[in-house]
Amino acid sequence: MIKRILSVAMFVSIAFTSFSQSNTVTEFEKKNEGSGYNLYMYQSVIRVLNKDDNQDFNRLIRDLDFLKVIITDSTESSAKTEYLTLSSSIIKEGYEELFMIDNKDMKASIYEKEGNSDKSEFVAFVYSADFHRTGAFQMKGELDLKYLKAFESLDFQKLKELAEDQN
Repeated sequence: MIKRILSVAMFVSIAFTSFSQSNTVTEFEKKNEGSGYNLYMYQSVIRVLNKDDNQDFNRLIRDLDFLKVIITDSTESSAKTEYLTLSSSIIKEGYEELFMIDNKDMKASIYEKEGNSDKSEFVAFVYSADFHRTGAFQMKGELDLKYLKAFESLDFQKLKELAEDQN
């Protein structure tokens, strides 16, 4: 009986250490509790957000278990400032920027940090000028980095609608 309890305890601790949330994302979530949107999405739902039917998007996320999304309501200037603050803070945690999109409609950055068990941890931040929102994405699982450019196919309007439906 004790062996079973120890086995279960060890399994649970391994499961939680494999998905350790960054302090930056934790603080962002606490700061915006009650305003904005929080949701968890599994791969089947993430595939629905592929606005271009881009097969590389599906390849990018094929080993992703789930995605935690935190989206805030803001004014345009505060959303942009928040995005820049989050980006600066995540780098201080030891994450490296892998990819950045910067155009008139949005800014987005994906960061990676090597995890405990040869698996990387991924975090992304997005700022949308159109929606006056900042978003944080915490990922469990792996992204296929060969297809990182396909992140541009993420449909932020549909993501916003899913988030609003959840709250």
